[in-house]
Amino acid sequence: MKRINCIICLIIFSFLFSCTPHPTAAPQTDYAATLAEYRIYAEYAIRGEIETRFEDEVMSGAQPWNHWYGLMNWAGLFWWPLSYDAFGYAIEDLNKDGTPELILLLRDYSVFAIFTTVDGEPILLGDYYTRHRCAILDSGLLYTWSSSGEDEWEFALQQISPDSRELLYIVQYGSTTGGELEQHEQHYYKIIEGTEMIISEMELAAFLEQNPLFGDTTPKEITKKSGIVFIPLFDS
Repeated sequence: MKRINCIICLIIFSFLFSCTPHPTAAPQTDYAATLAEYRIYAEYAIRGEIETRFEDEVMSGAQPWNHWYGLMNWAGLFWWPLSYDAFGYAIEDLNKDGTPELILLLRDYSVFAIFTTVDGEPILLGDYYTRHRCAILDSGLLYTWSSSGEDEWEFALQQISPDSRELLYIVQYGSTTGGELEQHEQHYYKIIEGTEMIISEMELAAFLEQNPLFGDTTPKEITKKSGIVFIPLFDS
C-alpha cells in the first residue's frame, strides 16, 4: 500500500512539474544574471505582485535598475492576467560592433529595456514605459516617442555611442510649453547635434511627412518588422 501511495505521489509531482513553465535555455552571453532577475520580476507581474515588489525592493535600493519600473508600467496596462508566454527577450548586435545587446520585450514587441556589455559587465542603455516608448529600426537605430502631456512630446532617433556606454541623440523633434518663450505657449523645436532650434508647425509637418513611421506607426509595429527574433523567457 505504501508503495502504491509513493507511486501516486510521484505521478502527481511529475505532472505538476511538467505543467510549470521553466526558463528557456539562454544563448551563451554575459546576460545570465539579468535574465534571471527578469524571470523573477516577470513572475511577480503574472501573480499581480510587481507593484508591491517594486516599492519594497527597487525603491528601497535593493534593486537599483530602473527597467523593472518599465515592466511594472507595461504590466499595469493589461486588465487580463499576464501569462508566461507574454514575456521574452532578443539578443541582437544593434550597432554591429561584435557585442550583442539584450533587449527585454513582450511578445507584442513592446520594448522596456536595452542592455549592452562593457568589459563583460551588463550596462543599461535605456529603459522604457508607456509614456517613453522605444522602437528598434532594422538599421539598429532606436526611435523613441516620449510624452508628458498633450503639448509636451518628442520624437527622436538615437544610436549607441562608440564606447557602447550610452545612447546618443541623432535628431529630436518635439513640442513643449517650456523653454525661453512665454510659459504655457506651445512651440515646436528640433535639436541636431545638441543645438536646439524653434521651428514652425509647417516644418514639423514636413518632417513627419518625410518620416511617416514617426507619426503613423506604433513603436511595437516598427520593432516587429526590424527582424529581431523574439525568444520566450519561459518554456511553454
